Amino acid sequence: MVEISALEIRKYLALEEVYKNCELKDMKITAPKIQKMLGSLVSDVISGNNNCINIMGNEELEYLKKENAEERKRKLKNYFGTSPVFIILSDGINISEIMSFVKAENTDCVILRTAAGFQEINRSLKKVIRKKMRQETVLENTLFLEIFGMGVLIQGDKNLRNSLVLELIKKKHSFISNNGVRVIKYQSNEIFGKNMINDYSKYILKMTSGVEFDILKNFGTAVGRRSKRIDMLLILENWSPKKKFERLGLDEEFEKILDINIPKTIVPIKTGRSLSVIVEAVALNHRLKSMGENSSMTFFDETKKLIGRNKMRAEKISDKKLFLIETFENKAGLKKIAGKESKLFIDSPVLYYPVFEASDLQNGIDRLHVFDEDISVRLEKFSDTERTKILEKYFERKISGILINKESSVKNEILKYCEMKNINLYENTDEFNITLDLAEDLLEFEVSPHTTVHGVLMEIYGLGVLITGKSGVGKSETGLELVTRGHRLIADDRVEIVLTPDKILKGYCGEIPYFMELRGVGIVNVKSLYGIGAVKESKSINMVVEIVEDEASEFIGNLTLTESFLEKEIVKKIIHINTGRNTATLVEAVALDYKGKRLEIGGKF
Repeated sequence: MVEISALEIRKYLALEEVYKNCELKDMKITAPKIQKMLGSLVSDVISGNNNCINIMGNEELEYLKKENAEERKRKLKNYFGTSPVFIILSDGINISEIMSFVKAENTDCVILRTAAGFQEINRSLKKVIRKKMRQETVLENTLFLEIFGMGVLIQGDKNLRNSLVLELIKKKHSFISNNGVRVIKYQSNEIFGKNMINDYSKYILKMTSGVEFDILKNFGTAVGRRSKRIDMLLILENWSPKKKFERLGLDEEFEKILDINIPKTIVPIKTGRSLSVIVEAVALNHRLKSMGENSSMTFFDETKKLIGRNKMRAEKISDKKLFLIETFENKAGLKKIAGKESKLFIDSPVLYYPVFEASDLQNGIDRLHVFDEDISVRLEKFSDTERTKILEKYFERKISGILINKESSVKNEILKYCEMKNINLYENTDEFNITLDLAEDLLEFEVSPHTTVHGVLMEIYGLGVLITGKSGVGKSETGLELVTRGHRLIADDRVEIVLTPDKILKGYCGEIPYFMELRGVGIVNVKSLYGIGAVKESKSINMVVEIVEDEASEFIGNLTLTESFLEKEIVKKIIHINTGRNTATLVEAVALDYKGKRLEIGGKF
């Protein structure tokens, strides 16, 4: 334990002895903090008065004067307690009444006086604490950077660290130290890292070739810092298929440095991955945690809720040929005004618009019926008697649900029949055309032929690109780097693919959207980390890009491959990754090439 005696403080600051009831050398200060006496007097809460430096000024005297003699004595007795207290008075303080109390009570305390003012003695004491009470150690072979405001220690392969620091500095993050970090503990719950270089005009990065790269000279003084609070530790470790890396991020690891637990993350390194992007994501995710949002825990909780909802949904479906559309009104932005206890069962994503002149509803069974403005106008043309006959015949059929324009002139008549027949009746809460689009998209996703594939779906240059490959090949890391380049994430790991009525393959993000799994890091929320512009709910799939890790030299020539989903074929390209290749760049190149050929630039794909 680091400590300093009252005797050392008196000598260092040339203080005058006012009162002591114990030896100065025996009065030990173990808490590196300066505590104002007023706080304890006001609150009656004693917070370690006996192991830190207490300072007193006019504020304390003014406060005590306002109390009656009995209350003043009680507060002083509570303050001094049963343990020795060390107090420093600022200049000009008359404490005759306090002196009378400590002498009468024979209180164990040491009282010293300074010739300086309150603010000056406060600054001087802080310097003493920093100089005399700090704990210090050196971490060898450690890189220290400030990334998005987080102080990040990075250990592991030296060659990787050197290339990493250059990438991160180019992205405007700050450099503090490389190869070694001086770690200092000033307070009980924080540690700081400092540059090992004595001459702060030279922030040197020693390359493996022996070249000393001057950071400030090449990138400017804005990238250099002398010190930073240490927030986390990253350890770069070569990928091994035999080792299990953290996948959810629920179990946080720590490294103890100067008795402080620092969050630790082991980042697996593999060919084709952008290390700087992963490290940035780790720092951003840790920053998000410090602000109270734990992406891993949120994902875990949402997954449990989803499992429960799916179980309940399966139990409620009596006819397996139909699809139960749960909470349709919430998902499509509707208001349910009839059929409160009934459920919506649909077998087709195509909306049905009744043609009352023909009164043939054969094609409308088990579809969502729509009463728009045109239908309302047509119904109004009939006489009351004719309209009643038409509606009675219409509602003899089995109807699961109706969507009606809230401005419809026949809404009340339709509402009456729906209440009698317990039919789901919905009205719009937004513009009716917007509501129709939402309803069609929802039914398209719920009712159309489905399949789920393992991969990452991205929007790249306006194209829907499905990235596939074996587990561990780096699909998520590639998707993350593409997000940082301005492209958008639709889904990671599990991509829901729907074949729309127009025979278009469309990918969706699923019910727990925008979470991404990074090995060694855990679950990250892409929307929270990079903003709403980095994600999208769905996208038509234009091509598949499969990542294969081997030593092939190029793409598979001009061979056009296809892959089939739900009996629909789309173009597929295979890219091979190995040392020196950036997977995200290759995926971008393939997407651009495909887009150019679709625009008939350079021929047909």
